[in-house]
Amino acid sequence: MSVLARARDLGRRTVRTRAGAIVLAVVIATGASVAYVRWVARPALPEGLIQANGRIEGDRITISAKLGGRVQRLLAREGDTVEPNQVLVVLDDAQAEARVAQARAALAYARERVREAEAAVAGADAGVSRAAAAVAEARAQREHARQAVTSVDARLAAASTGLAVLRREVDVGVATAEAGLAHAAAVVARAEAADAQTRRDADRARRLMEQELIEPQRAEQAELTWIAARSELASARSAVAQAQQQLADARLGPERIRVREDEIRALDAQRAQAHAGVAQADAALDRAQVATAEARAVLERARAALRQAEAGRDQAAAAVTEMESVRGDLTIVAPAAGVVTTRLVDAGEVVGAGAPLLDLVDLDRLYLKVFVPETAIGKLRLGLPARVHVDAWPSESYAATLRHIASRAEFTPKEVQTPDERVKLVYAVKLYLDRNPEHRLTPGLPADAIIRWKERTPWQRPRW
Repeated sequence: MSVLARARDLGRRTVRTRAGAIVLAVVIATGASVAYVRWVARPALPEGLIQANGRIEGDRITISAKLGGRVQRLLAREGDTVEPNQVLVVLDDAQAEARVAQARAALAYARERVREAEAAVAGADAGVSRAAAAVAEARAQREHARQAVTSVDARLAAASTGLAVLRREVDVGVATAEAGLAHAAAVVARAEAADAQTRRDADRARRLMEQELIEPQRAEQAELTWIAARSELASARSAVAQAQQQLADARLGPERIRVREDEIRALDAQRAQAHAGVAQADAALDRAQVATAEARAVLERARAALRQAEAGRDQAAAAVTEMESVRGDLTIVAPAAGVVTTRLVDAGEVVGAGAPLLDLVDLDRLYLKVFVPETAIGKLRLGLPARVHVDAWPSESYAATLRHIASRAEFTPKEVQTPDERVKLVYAVKLYLDRNPEHRLTPGLPADAIIRWKERTPWQRPRW
C-alpha cells in the first residue's frame, strides 16, 4: 500500500471515530435531558420520598471454558432462562474419557500392589512374632541350662565335702572299731569268769540249803547273783558283736571312698555337660536374636514397600480425580439462575481455554439503575429502602435496597457555569431487589422506583 493510500485510510478512520463520538454525545445528552425533564415536570411526592426511573439490570456472569475443545452441544440460547447447575455447553470429551479409563486402570493396578504389600507386611509381621517366640524359648532354655549348672555345682561341692569327711572318718574309724572290739572281748572274758563263778556259788548254796546248812535266803541270793552274771555276759557278747560289725563297717571305708569318688567323677561329667548346654543355649539365643533382627529388617522393608504402594495408590487416585475433574470441566453448567443475554459460540466451533461462551445475568441479584439529580442526591444514603414498580404488574411493588451511589455525576456538560445548569447533573443509583419472585423481573425491563429517605413517610405509587 502506498503512503498516500495509508494516509487516506487513516483519514477515513479518524472521520468515523469522530462521527461515532458525536453520535454518542448526542445520545447521552438526549438521555440526560429526558431524565431531567421528567424529573422537573412530574407531580411532587410527599417530603421523604424520591421518585426515579430506569431499567432493570443485573450483574453479568461470563460463562467461560476452563479447557479448550470442540463444542459438541450448545444447550442454551439468548433469552433462555436457566437454573443453577443446568448444563449449558458440552465440549467433546472423547480424549478425557480415554484418560479417565487409563487413570482408573492405573488405580486398579496400584490398589492390587497395595494388597500385595499388605500381605507381605502381614507375613513379615508373623515372621517377627515367630522370631520373638524363638528368642523367648532360647532364653528359657539358657536359663534352664544355667540352673542345671548351678544344681550340679552344688551337688559336686557337697560330694567333695562328703568325700573329705569320709576319708577322715575311715582313717579314725578302723582304729576306733578295733579298740572297741578288744574292749568288748575283755568285758566278755570277765563276764564269762563271773558267770562261771556265780554258777558254782549258786550250785553250792543250793546243796547247802538242801542239807539245811544255810538259810534259803542265802541260796536264793546266790541264784540271783548268777542270773545277773548271765545277763551281763549276754550284754558283753552283744557288745562284741556290735564292735565286730563296726569294725567290719570301718574296714569298708575304702570301698565307700571309691563309690564317692565315682559319684564325683559322674558329677564332673554332668557339670561339663551342663556348661556345654549353657554354651549351646547361648549360641541358640544369639541365632534367634539375629533371626529376629533379620525378620524386623524384612518387616521394615515390607512396610516401606507398603508406604510406597500406598503413595502410588493415592497418586493414582488423585490422577483419577484430576481426570474426572477435567472431564467434568468439559460440561459447563450455570453457576446460578439467570437469563442468557449473549451467546458467543456455536456448536462445532473449537474454543480455547478461558474463551467466553455465554453471558448470564443472575435473576436473584437484579437491580434497578436510576438517575437522581444533584439537588436530591444529598438526601440518599446506602441502605435506604425502595419500592420498584413495573408496567407488567401494575398492582404489585418489589422491595429493594439502595446499595450503590455513584461517586461522579453522569451526563455532565463540558462547562457548568450557572446554578441552573448545575441542576442538570444526575447521579447513578443502584437499587438491588430483595427478592425476585418466580423470576418475573428480567434485565432490560423499564421500571419506576420510590426511594424513602424519611422513615415515617408512607409509601406512594409513582406519579407522572
